[in-house]
Amino acid sequence: MTTDTPAIDIEAAMTGDVNYNNEMVWENHASSDNTASYYFYGAGLAYSRSWNYQNTHGNFCIKAFTANNVEKDSEKLVGRSLTLKDNIDMNYYMELPESIKSNSNAYMEFTVNNSQPYKVSVNDAIPVEKNGKVIYKFACPLNAAQMSDTVKAKMVVDGNSGNEYTYSVKEYATELLSKSNEYPEETIKLVKALLNYGTAAQTFFKYNTGKPANAGLSDTDKAVANADFAAYKAVIKTDSANSQSNGLTYYGSSLICKSEMTVRHYFMVNEGCDINNYKFSYVNAYGNEVSLTPKKASDGVYCVDINGIMARNLNSNYACKVTGKNKACIFELDYGPFSYSQKVIDSGNSSDELKNLVNALYWYWYYGYRN
Repeated sequence: MTTDTPAIDIEAAMTGDVNYNNEMVWENHASSDNTASYYFYGAGLAYSRSWNYQNTHGNFCIKAFTANNVEKDSEKLVGRSLTLKDNIDMNYYMELPESIKSNSNAYMEFTVNNSQPYKVSVNDAIPVEKNGKVIYKFACPLNAAQMSDTVKAKMVVDGNSGNEYTYSVKEYATELLSKSNEYPEETIKLVKALLNYGTAAQTFFKYNTGKPANAGLSDTDKAVANADFAAYKAVIKTDSANSQSNGLTYYGSSLICKSEMTVRHYFMVNEGCDINNYKFSYVNAYGNEVSLTPKKASDGVYCVDINGIMARNLNSNYACKVTGKNKACIFELDYGPFSYSQKVIDSGNSSDELKNLVNALYWYWYYGYRN
């Protein structure tokens, strides 16, 4: 665009929003053949195909809108999956540019039902080769009651958030069941058992009960059969000869249900006795003895936790040992997750919700891990 000295001296701005056809002039490309365009024509003549200001000198106000169409160097979601091996994991598979892969400050942030964000660094993502290209898997662990919750995920690079992606275990399972003819029968049974387990956990913990995980199943598929836990009954051995002088009493056990299971044993210490005089340990799934550190649960009551029990080992019992100062064994508990379940089923004080939960847990293990 050009102008002349008189026009600059006068500074008489010409403005307009629409032309004679009532069209927004700035929505058109500038062109001498476009009836909505302004341009300088000849000596001292401002001219437009639809605006004809003859012999008028001055400056036209030009209103322009621009757009940045350059794609930013960002991540790309290429897939999602559910892992039912040991943990319940929601997986996001991302294609990452080099600028993110090499950035140690980059991470995937997961949020479940407005809970505290769970972060997975790019350095901890698992590389997976797909169609000759390396993509990265970011996994978010979930507990059973969270199967209906929307998992929100976003890549954060140097404090700046990228796109937000959402999914849920229930959505994944529903999509899989809609294509049940494409999967083995055992897989379909596992998915249904998973959804029943999720709903049982929601009911027992009174969590998000308005959106049951198994809502899409038939009434027949929703029914959870009673399991037989007789083979998993706990065995408790004591040093009967010295039980009165040891000062320690087995108080009971509980099961903590998260993405991994925890068996918690409680012991009472007699007045005048010191918990530090006892040593606690258990034999893990690999046959190794692991030391346990007692924690105070209440006055005179202490607990030890057998953590990280994977889904495939729900049917395993773990030998928990307690020894005294002289290293003589005081207690030995042969106990596992299904030992707790057996006690729940046999107890007349257990609620129907808890019984349904341990039965649902059994069938989840049965269809997913017994082999």
